[in-house]
Amino acid sequence: SCDDIKKLAAGIKALGAKNVIITGIERGDKLFNCILDGSGYSERAVRLLPYRMHGTGDLFASVFVGGLMTGHSLFESVDSAAAFVPFAMEKSQSYEDAHRRGVCFEPYLHMLAGGLCKQI
Repeated sequence: SCDDIKKLAAGIKALGAKNVIITGIERGDKLFNCILDGSGYSERAVRLLPYRMHGTGDLFASVFVGGLMTGHSLFESVDSAAAFVPFAMEKSQSYEDAHRRGVCFEPYLHMLAGGLCKQI
């Protein structure tokens, strides 16, 4: 539940984290990224794809950190990763054996120029 995620995030923050992001919370046909920062708790929803792929967590983290390291905000960086990962997953569907090999994102890295995913 939402309250459980809030409690989990607060517990992690109490350990010394400045910000906490919990990704991949499924509710119905939505996937939520939950954020606890200095201004409070919030959730960002995206549509949930009907399949899974290897490497999406690592890809999310990489795109997220890339946004932060290029001077973008926490929320901009989360939203960028949340847009890029499902885009790459959908594109990967056309590659042979994609569900065994994982998400194919390399052809789309140009979309991250400047640190954030360009509008899809």
